[in-house]
Amino acid sequence: MHEVRREIERETDRLAGSNKGIVKTPIHLRITAPDVLNLTLVDLPGITKIPVGDQPADIEVQTRELVMDYITKPNSVIVAISPANVDIVNSESLKMAREVDPDGKRTVGVVTKIDLMDRGTNSLDILTGRVYPLRTWDTQANKPIDESLAHEAEFFRTHPVYRTIQQHCGTSNLAKQLSQLLMHHIRDRLPSIKTKINALISQTEQELASYGRVGAGAGAGAGTDAGRLLKLITLFAAEFGSSIEGTGAEMSTAELCGGARLYYIFNDIFAAGLDSIAFQLLVKPQIKALEPPAQRCVQLAYEELMKVALSCGSNEMRRYPRLHAKAMEVVSDLLRERVGPTAAYVESLISIERAYINTNHPDFIGGPGALTELQRKLERKRKDAARERVREPDTEPSAVDPSEVDDRASSTQLRRPGSGSPLGGPAGHGKFFNSFFGAPGGKRDGLQISGDEVRVPNRLSNFSSEGTALDDEVSALSAQFASDLSVGGERDELETSLIRSLIGSYFGIVRKSIQDLVPKAVMHLLVNEVCENMQNRLVEELYKEPLTTELMQEDPALVAERDQCAAMLEVYKKAFAIINEAM
Repeated sequence: MHEVRREIERETDRLAGSNKGIVKTPIHLRITAPDVLNLTLVDLPGITKIPVGDQPADIEVQTRELVMDYITKPNSVIVAISPANVDIVNSESLKMAREVDPDGKRTVGVVTKIDLMDRGTNSLDILTGRVYPLRTWDTQANKPIDESLAHEAEFFRTHPVYRTIQQHCGTSNLAKQLSQLLMHHIRDRLPSIKTKINALISQTEQELASYGRVGAGAGAGAGTDAGRLLKLITLFAAEFGSSIEGTGAEMSTAELCGGARLYYIFNDIFAAGLDSIAFQLLVKPQIKALEPPAQRCVQLAYEELMKVALSCGSNEMRRYPRLHAKAMEVVSDLLRERVGPTAAYVESLISIERAYINTNHPDFIGGPGALTELQRKLERKRKDAARERVREPDTEPSAVDPSEVDDRASSTQLRRPGSGSPLGGPAGHGKFFNSFFGAPGGKRDGLQISGDEVRVPNRLSNFSSEGTALDDEVSALSAQFASDLSVGGERDELETSLIRSLIGSYFGIVRKSIQDLVPKAVMHLLVNEVCENMQNRLVEELYKEPLTTELMQEDPALVAERDQCAAMLEVYKKAFAIINEAM
């Protein structure tokens, strides 16, 4: 025992230093002898209150945490040691044991140094549990005298007080009781341990099944490899399709993926990209501006399909890294083949919308509707201005009634400021509005102005669709009225607002159409085509006799994992059998 003690001291100095330092690294000591029990004893340090030597300032906190790491485990048995020459109510070990085991079911109280007690005193009340009751019997061990266990036994046998309970005193009795307590505690814990082992067996069997049968890879025969290859290809294609449809069993719930991500691209990213385009420009350039977000929608869908393909493939398929890599290569080629026609079709949709400006569209506001709305705004503006003039304090007294002002403002024609001709009348200024509202002269399909009445046509009849779009009209407008800007501010404002309203209305129609057609084109030409043709393409490219043996080569690392998994499964099954026997 002296040599054992010296070895422990040397190892302690090596790990923690020679100046009272502590570390959490345990020192393992195995003792083999015919008269020892099969127990694992962890010797924990006492709680140090004041740091000495190399000990840190928080030595008490560190030692307490170290002790708690072990005694909080429900499968452990706590041996709480208290010296007999110190009041037991101050025992730190019993205090900590009660924190984690308040019922005392797995705590054994041990009283030491009984021979050092004052003459005429004894610890019988402590040993019999009258001072500090525990569910298990308090056991006394006299450890200061280590010359012989016989001397210890003689001490308790001849002591006038302790000889009545000598069967519970001494090192040998402590070992026996610890063994019995451990066995009882194990039996109490067996049901929960059995449940955990049963769950581990089930999990390990599932993991082992995902690796596939042993010997199903290379060397198992060409016919077997070919059949397994075809099965893996079918499973891969099915998993890709289920990921797009959102029915995959192992889809991530932490982020959008697969079909949900495509829906987000179509309805959020793509739609937001269209909404962000302003329409200060004119119709055809604005329609062309829809192409970048549409092409970006196609690219995002392509990238998402690549992510879905990379996430597909069970553990069984990943046993064969060459097969998985080749499958990714085939899927990538298929996606690249389809993304080109999809992008071209989306580009053609934009060109189609630019080719013909359909001013007869039922949703188009048209010149009459736009002008009617602008006329209402202009009348409100004139009424407000007339009211302000009436309310000005500097104006001369007048008998004009504010209601008369409203009536006069309401009867005002849309006339060119500074002239007596109505808006769209003679003097050359009707040419612009005739291009929107019909023939010149204000007679047929045009803006009919007679007295105080303004009548508008049912549709735009002369809105050019062959190269002369709104951009040409704006150019003509600028040239036609450049000389009148100083006196025609009100008319210019009306014309600008009218053009803006017409462009905004038509652009909204085109935007809705593109927002509806682009996702449909992506789904039809890219997503559905890839899903429908993936399995056939994989079979064509991979299901070939020369490639079968090469593709079905197993990954050595996964083979090792499978063997380790099988070994763990055997260990769990043996443990389960042992528990059944013990119960």
